[in-house]
Amino acid sequence: YRDESPDEGLIQRHEREIFPLMRLRHLFSGAANFAFFDFVTPDGWVDENVFAYSNRVGDTRAVIVYQNAHGHTEGRIHWSTSRNIGTVDDVSLRQIPIGEALGLQGEDNCYYIYRDSRTGLEYLEHAPRIHREGLFVTLAPYQYVALLDWRPIFDLDASWGYLHGNLAGQGVPSMDEAYQELHLAPLLQPFGALMSATLLRDIHDNLGDLALVSAFAPRMQDFLDVLATRLDIEIDAVPLLVEIQRDLSAIYSCEARLGESAEYPELRALLRGQFPDEGEDSLPTYRILLAWALLRHLGSVLPPDDGATEEEHAYKVAATSGAWIREWFLRKYIAQAFQALGADPKEAAADASLVRICVSHAHHIVALETEIWGPLIRTIFRDGDVESFLGVNTWQGQEWLNKERLETMLNTLLLSLHIRAQAEENLDWDKLAMAHDATVALEEAAAGTDYDYGWMLTCVK
Repeated sequence: YRDESPDEGLIQRHEREIFPLMRLRHLFSGAANFAFFDFVTPDGWVDENVFAYSNRVGDTRAVIVYQNAHGHTEGRIHWSTSRNIGTVDDVSLRQIPIGEALGLQGEDNCYYIYRDSRTGLEYLEHAPRIHREGLFVTLAPYQYVALLDWRPIFDLDASWGYLHGNLAGQGVPSMDEAYQELHLAPLLQPFGALMSATLLRDIHDNLGDLALVSAFAPRMQDFLDVLATRLDIEIDAVPLLVEIQRDLSAIYSCEARLGESAEYPELRALLRGQFPDEGEDSLPTYRILLAWALLRHLGSVLPPDDGATEEEHAYKVAATSGAWIREWFLRKYIAQAFQALGADPKEAAADASLVRICVSHAHHIVALETEIWGPLIRTIFRDGDVESFLGVNTWQGQEWLNKERLETMLNTLLLSLHIRAQAEENLDWDKLAMAHDATVALEEAAAGTDYDYGWMLTCVK
């Protein structure tokens, strides 16, 4: 129709689900390795409403299963329907198992990782089990699965087998990350106890006074003991606990101290606006600051570099702490704690990213006062957590960001700078005002480009 408006939801679904499969046309167009499968339910009958087939070009494989009915179903695809492996005149019908159809290896220490294109989740399956039993699939009404990106893994130390047993058929966003988490378990278990919803709430209920939170010190010590073993160093917990307590005291006195002077009224109002109004649930605001206070000093357990100034060491601590949060998947455990405190999964993940952003990049906002913007802007805004928090997305070949998320990120960075300076007793309002000017310039650049991410970064660098 001439005046018909595009269905954006349908377009986005095609871009997300259909177009990636169309780009693999070569994988689906051939007939040499095509195989059609019966979908056998646990009761032993073939569900004729389910279409299941595989195809292969070399080591590139695909399995498609589609439920063409209203109703849930589950079953296995193991044996193909009969195929003619002979000629037209000399017909020879044969059924083949799915492992053979996909050309999978069958060694006892071989596992396969594959990805469901629709959900993005990856799965791990034991190769001999696929040959022996096929693939088990559960389908909702009119649902499909498209299993792609098959790659073999050889288990040399039984660690992949252990992960396979732990997952029990469950999909994960990244199998490589799940494998790394398996090896990080000795560190992540005490961290999960430290960064727990119960402990965060206890700290908040006691207004940051760690002397009243009996569980904190032993849990922090347990985490530091494992960290010391991992880094092969000795860690004295006392200086770290002192720094954390200073930050927590500053957090819970910050709002009151912002009203002590009329100097810089606009900036003070902006910072006070980050705190909840009276009667509102204050934990959603404070949980981000609490996690930031508990984690921003982690890098200080490493000794300063020889000849490093105090400022250079502070930069190293921030970079190290931020890197550990990312590399050790601590952000995932922060998000789990936030979710247990009442945040929905999307909000919890965003707030956990914001914690790491404040740990890693608060000092970069200050540095915009004196340094060349280009390298600093690239460091901040090409950080994966920053792009994720800002909701950076591509549409019609351009990157776009979310206005409200940008404002939230910059304002929270300013607040963390203020609390840090207050805790360290070196609060310089002139310096903080300059950092505020930099954030205003970034917001104006974003607005001036209609929140075109790439254009904004080009304008401010």
